[in-house]
Amino acid sequence: MKKVMAVILVMVLVLGCFAACSPQEEQQESSESSVAELDSSAVENSNEEAESSEMESEADDKAEPVDLMNMAIDASTYKRTNLQNLATKNYGKGVFADFHEMFKNPLTAGEYMLANTAYAKEIDSPATFSKFYSNMLENYGARVAKKELNADKDLALALERLYELENDGAGLARALKQSENINEKMKEPLARFINSAVDSYKTIKEVFAENGEISFDALMEFEFYTMTGGDMDNLSRMMGIYYTVDFDRVLEAGGNMLEVSGVVASRARTVKKVTVDGEPIVMETPIGNIVFGSEGSDTYDSPNTLLLVDPAGNDIYNGRVAANSFENPISVLIDVEGNDTYNGDSVTQGCGLMGIGLLYDLEGRDLYSAKCLAQGCSVLGVGVLYDAVGDDTYRGDMNVQAAGHYGMAILADLSGNDNYNAIAYAQASAGNRCQAYLIDAKGNDNYYVSPKVVKGYEDAGYDMYTGFNTNNSQGCGWGNRNITTGERGVAGGIAGLMDISGDDIYQGGVWVLGGGYWGGIGFVVDTDGDDIYESCYYSQASACHYGIGMHADIGGNDKYALRTVGGGAGLSFTWDRGLSLLINDGGDDRYITTKTSLGYAWSEYDDKGEEWQDMCYSVFVDTEGNDNYYDYDGMGFGRGGYFIDAQGNDILNTWQADDENFVFSGKKLVGGVYIDYPEENGVIGFWKEAKKAYLK
Repeated sequence: MKKVMAVILVMVLVLGCFAACSPQEEQQESSESSVAELDSSAVENSNEEAESSEMESEADDKAEPVDLMNMAIDASTYKRTNLQNLATKNYGKGVFADFHEMFKNPLTAGEYMLANTAYAKEIDSPATFSKFYSNMLENYGARVAKKELNADKDLALALERLYELENDGAGLARALKQSENINEKMKEPLARFINSAVDSYKTIKEVFAENGEISFDALMEFEFYTMTGGDMDNLSRMMGIYYTVDFDRVLEAGGNMLEVSGVVASRARTVKKVTVDGEPIVMETPIGNIVFGSEGSDTYDSPNTLLLVDPAGNDIYNGRVAANSFENPISVLIDVEGNDTYNGDSVTQGCGLMGIGLLYDLEGRDLYSAKCLAQGCSVLGVGVLYDAVGDDTYRGDMNVQAAGHYGMAILADLSGNDNYNAIAYAQASAGNRCQAYLIDAKGNDNYYVSPKVVKGYEDAGYDMYTGFNTNNSQGCGWGNRNITTGERGVAGGIAGLMDISGDDIYQGGVWVLGGGYWGGIGFVVDTDGDDIYESCYYSQASACHYGIGMHADIGGNDKYALRTVGGGAGLSFTWDRGLSLLINDGGDDRYITTKTSLGYAWSEYDDKGEEWQDMCYSVFVDTEGNDNYYDYDGMGFGRGGYFIDAQGNDILNTWQADDENFVFSGKKLVGGVYIDYPEENGVIGFWKEAKKAYLK
């Protein structure tokens, strides 16, 4: 790490030198500001009449410079800090006043992406999957101290603890008799599962004791809220619950259940025959049924299960599966093999709603279909879908495929040529206080979220371009800046889409492919293959309002396109105190854009030449290859805009506006750094050193 940081410091100096000698050096003097040296006066809000309190002024005086990435992590996850609610009027006051000091080198965001991807690459079994959860929680969330699990391996004693919850002696006697038919090799992991489930059940019931079933039922009806509107009643409800509970305990319980469930899944995959005679077992317990299915093709209709293990067969799961109820806040489903079909509506297929919902499918070509709150979704809980083998299809509408608010939402698919299809708020979408991750390890995959508004979901449309969706998907961390409770906005979460290998296609509309909005962090990393990225607006590494949007593609000949009417604001675009970073590493690549892209930092100035909008950074880097650029407005614009292309014979089909006369939206754009060079330098050296450190 020390070596990497040393390279970063060299990188800062290099950027400073390039800023001074770039082809745009004759622009206004503010363009000479480098990433390392920024004019502090330029980032002060020019609106002196904006409201501010004495408390905010004191915060200005006492605030110490911090790293923007850590600041955003604190705002986006489970720390209870005043970064949670961002001011909607006076951006220049409070803890964000010294923005220019908070992020001295935007490229350190590249390390963040690589570190997360390194954790994702370690997943190779259900047993190791819980390690990813723990790493993300420890490093970027609540930093919950892990407690030792109950290690008692005696199944009879575990069942006694379970049935003591309701003093059900008769139920215990039946369960003990039924346990005689459980495969001997399954008994130890089952005992550990039950002990952890009892502890987690008690924890969750205590945490949510004061909120009651009424809140749960209301959230069952939740579909979505938007960046500036939508389901405000349930957003306020979620916030109210979160602030009255010790949510760290819920996250800890989720990690514990992931650990023991992964052990059960791994053992079931090994033994195959989970019961002695192959006949199914149904144990009725105080906190949901424990079910061992048959070796044939079974159909389950909304089973009320604490644990369901199906060993084989082409099974059908209808309704609510691997999703908790208020009475029984834990539900785990493990399907060992078979081509399975999952049909659901809402709250299903790995959904934690004020609780924990985990789904493991270990083999087969599977179809997952749901409307919303499904396929790795959390709402004040932990929701996970893990699929190990097979060419799978995921279909959903809203808040699906690694999406949520307040909690941890993960979808991990380890192999196969997979198809992900949704309308919006999907494929790694993190609202307030959520971490959402979609990990696909192998295969040629298709990621699709509807660019156009779908009937019935018109409220998800994007105001600037009628008919287009605000997807908030594919690695998008986003907050709400228009909440009506007086909070004045809630910061977004952390979202990451990580595809490890394969030739992949990504398609979406607005706010996709590495987006950060209102305190949110979003990123997409693709580490291998010839990939295609198509979107419309605010996409492919875009950010605004304190957000961070990042995109990294490592290897392959890739194609990036901003399509449709008004396509722009992408491929590293930032507006108003944010950071965007796009790094393409290797390959002969093609970039098709129409405006405001390729290292475009939108800093605007009034008629007096004073900056009225706060500083932001946009960094675009292509490390090598013979690349083609089709763009008429971008390539290193704005005081914090950097366009850097290293090595290769490139085709630049671009239109550069006259510096003195170019006007966009009535505001002059100044500054920017444009570099095209044939050899390696500090920028590329930094990235290579970072890859060595994380992607071994």
